[in-house]
Amino acid sequence: MNRSESFMSVLFGIVQYYMLTVDFLYTDDCPHCSDALIILKEVLSEEHIEADINMIPIANVEMAEQLKFLGSPTIRINGEDVEQGIEQRTEYQGHCRMYLYHEQVSEWPPKEMIREALTRFL
Repeated sequence: MNRSESFMSVLFGIVQYYMLTVDFLYTDDCPHCSDALIILKEVLSEEHIEADINMIPIANVEMAEQLKFLGSPTIRINGEDVEQGIEQRTEYQGHCRMYLYHEQVSEWPPKEMIREALTRFL
């Protein structure tokens, strides 16, 4: 890689870094949100990523449908759900969400799922 290519690679990384958007969609009565938010922040810290987390409370079914909210908590990186292959689901609702990762079910996305989602954008 020559100097020009190296510079462009670094520049592209910086632009991507500043364009990273993290959305945390939730309902007020979700018992798993605090744990999910802690895990999200831990992953961002472990990966040395400084990103604002947009906290988006889901107030009603209409808002859930409008935002294609699959349940609480939902984490999106640059608008993409951290759970891959979820785009086909259309049961937008305001209830608790379950995540499937390597044949394990959990109430919030595991650290590795979040980390994999981040690597798709970094």
